[in-house]
Amino acid sequence: MSNEVTSEIPLKVTVNVTADEPVQIPAEEAPEPAAPEPAPEPSPDPEPEQIPAMYTPPPRRSWLSPINIITALAIAGLIVLGYYMLQGEGEFIAIDRNAEPFIDNGDLRQPQDISQSTVILEERFTQPRGSWTFSPPNQGVFYGEGLFLEDNIYTGEAWATPGLTFDDFVLKADSRWLGGALGGDYGIRIRKNNATGEYLALYLHNDGRFTVSHQSRRSLAVLANKYSSAIETDGNINKIQIEAVKNQVHFFVNGTYLGTFEDEMPASGSIEFVAVKSDSTDLFMAGFDNLIITHNFVEEQPADG
Repeated sequence: MSNEVTSEIPLKVTVNVTADEPVQIPAEEAPEPAAPEPAPEPSPDPEPEQIPAMYTPPPRRSWLSPINIITALAIAGLIVLGYYMLQGEGEFIAIDRNAEPFIDNGDLRQPQDISQSTVILEERFTQPRGSWTFSPPNQGVFYGEGLFLEDNIYTGEAWATPGLTFDDFVLKADSRWLGGALGGDYGIRIRKNNATGEYLALYLHNDGRFTVSHQSRRSLAVLANKYSSAIETDGNINKIQIEAVKNQVHFFVNGTYLGTFEDEMPASGSIEFVAVKSDSTDLFMAGFDNLIITHNFVEEQPADG
């Protein structure tokens, strides 16, 4: 049996290098760049929901349904009522009485003498003062010494106003029928409230009648429609006198007392000269002159029937 000895002897490697040849040391190989990942493909759109064949869409609610119409009318009514309450001109006189609003006492009352009264407005119409307004615009004219109104509208009226507001006053004016149909009306409106349309009116007719009308917020009421021998016909002059104090208004024609209106009305308002033709005629003309309005300081008196 032999004894073997094994030794590890490092291997010596000799490299011959010349001065002119650099040593080439291989560099580490860089890893190749990874290939880009492919973009994901877009997912397909979802399938639309299929509505069953027996499905019935609910009916659309119409804005013209009865409940909407009723609601709209109620709101409009409240708006109009609020407008009238807020836009009324001045104070409104209200009284609690059960008697008839127009009272005819015969010849118990005489017209006031205004010769010493304070004049508010005097108009002879030779050189009109104030801001006179005609409606319709082509239905009135100043001519010579008068104001002429011509109503030739199919339905309607012609009127003129000085654009002033009066409370307690005495008014005097000359009036007459000028031409056209005999069945028309002419006269004066007082206490006209432009916001609510209220007024009190005296109309004369060419057949000797007079009419007193009251336009309230709710309706037009004819309070009197009577004949009077004091009223001139055939184009002769009728001298109107109206005395307004508080909630009483007294009417006179040619010095004759026609009656008294006593009821609720606006405490102040404008005045209007008016000409109204009858429905079955084509033309009606009236004239007015010598307008005088003075203060009325006389307290109202009982208008016993």
